[in-house]
Amino acid sequence: MSTLQLNSELYRQLSYIADDEDCMQKVLKAVKKIVAGKVAAQNEYAPRTKEQLKLHFKEALAEVQDYKQGKKELPPIEKLLNEL
Repeated sequence: MSTLQLNSELYRQLSYIADDEDCMQKVLKAVKKIVAGKVAAQNEYAPRTKEQLKLHFKEALAEVQDYKQGKKELPPIEKLLNEL
């Protein structure tokens, strides 16, 4: 299906529920979730500048120092594995 056809079908389906506020809120919530996922994916794979890499590295070193000084707790391994 082309983008034009998909847009047309989306608007047609939305027209069936346009007068139901609850349904429209559910659709809006779902669309926002999809958009957030796409934006996150784009940002995740965007090339980083040298300055961004330096800043990220400095933050990581500060986190390690905080852990060594007892100022910070490390998350459980299960949480880290679930993020992967």
